[in-house]
Amino acid sequence: MSEVTDKILQEMEITYDYTQDIYYKRGMAAAQKQIEQEREKAKQEKIESIRALLAVGDFDNTQIADIMNVTESFVRKIANKKAN
Repeated sequence: MSEVTDKILQEMEITYDYTQDIYYKRGMAAAQKQIEQEREKAKQEKIESIRALLAVGDFDNTQIADIMNVTESFVRKIANKKAN
């Protein structure tokens, strides 16, 4: 009987969709939240760097946009917020 059981178990295909697992889903949700927080933090750091470059006054908006790898309109938006 043991041999028959072993053979059946070996031939049985067991599939498990880990994407439906509750722990997987919780982990993914936590990771997504952390990613969003890191993105927001990076954005705020970039804004602060742009403000610092604007305060120096040696660079125009185009140069700052090139240095910071953002659009010129983004730099203008930050400059306008600073002016207000």
